[in-house]
Amino acid sequence: MPNGTMGEITEEQENNLIEVVRLGVNLVRVHVGAGDAFRSSLNYQWMIGGQFLGHPYVGEYEVRLTQKDHATCSGIPTKFIVNTEQYYMLVDPSIEAETAYIYENQEVEMPVAWVKRWGKGRVFYSSLGHDPIEYKKFPEMRLLLTNAIKFLVE
Repeated sequence: MPNGTMGEITEEQENNLIEVVRLGVNLVRVHVGAGDAFRSSLNYQWMIGGQFLGHPYVGEYEVRLTQKDHATCSGIPTKFIVNTEQYYMLVDPSIEAETAYIYENQEVEMPVAWVKRWGKGRVFYSSLGHDPIEYKKFPEMRLLLTNAIKFLVE
């Protein structure tokens, strides 16, 4: 579960990271430390499943689970409220778990968290978690991350 924002990754580092996940090591990434990392690495973005573009809205919003039966959603209400940065991202079209993102009088369904396969490995990403205290304030957020970690180590 590495963390870091923006930054650069060398070709060798990128190849090693991509390959180790492809071979079966699972990866957990959260918030900007993942969605905005290594912008010049297209392979990294494909592996993660999305890339952060911005967060013009910071405040309260609803998260809706779209795959309630997935192990990462166990014990979490289908809808819950958080108060944090709301990310606008470019995402893999197969991703699910969303929020209504409203900006400049336009509304789109924006993925918030997902698990995806990368070779034999799995990748969990969540745009939630700007401030570590949010995991205490919003137990659904904490449970989503905890469930994801458990899911990836099983």
